[in-house]
Amino acid sequence: MVRSRIRSLTKLANYVFGHAKSLILRETVSLELMKQSQIDTSKVEQGVDTAWLVAQHEEDFVPGYAVKHWLGVIAGKKTVAITLRELAPFDKRLGTTQEAYEKAFAEVVNRTIEQGYQVLALSTCTGIDSYNKDDRMVALNIRQYIKQPDDYHVVMDELNDLEMGKIFAACELTVGTRLHSAIISMNFGTPAIAINYEHKSAGIMQQLGMPEMAIDIRQLLDGSLQGVVADVLGQLPTINPRLATAVSAERANGMKMVESVLERVKEGT
Repeated sequence: MVRSRIRSLTKLANYVFGHAKSLILRETVSLELMKQSQIDTSKVEQGVDTAWLVAQHEEDFVPGYAVKHWLGVIAGKKTVAITLRELAPFDKRLGTTQEAYEKAFAEVVNRTIEQGYQVLALSTCTGIDSYNKDDRMVALNIRQYIKQPDDYHVVMDELNDLEMGKIFAACELTVGTRLHSAIISMNFGTPAIAINYEHKSAGIMQQLGMPEMAIDIRQLLDGSLQGVVADVLGQLPTINPRLATAVSAERANGMKMVESVLERVKEGT
């Protein structure tokens, strides 16, 4: 049954991708998976995630009340940002539970707070427009496991990518379950550890030239991520310039990708 379904999906993928003028992938791991699945790669072009192209608006950004508030909180103490999620449907494939994930993440938060930081939980996925996932609920739920809750803050405000980027920029580090939170953080100059529960995070970090910043979710569950976060916080003076160079190159590649697509669209009209 499963093999039959996979064959059907492979056939569909070959048909769709074979009839496309081009297939732009944001990272190379997806290309390798296509090859392993014997999916047509003749139209593949290397691209980047468009989240790298979010402009920082250094000259004209005017923070609203919520952003001002959280920037004020961050100014009071060194801060590590986190993003969480409901693991389903990946929990079964990973052989874990939502409770185990939340308890393990709470221990990362506890150790980070013990090191003298406060922790700020942001959410890129919230329950608006009938979307049935709200990461804020997960962030609130792990509060019960936090030993020093006064140093654990959950952002309940609805923020766009620019506003979130400004908040990430004021933090020392982001530990993101949500890949886009890691990308937004790095795009605004703050290093990020991306927790890899699929191949996407590993692919993005590999393409960026910082594969060590993609951490398998099993390292969260077995407790070893706590040490990784501590090590990264100690290496920020070395990591930050590497990140700036890598992000600049990725953003430039992204602009070329968009220009190429727009040119082809123009030629086709």
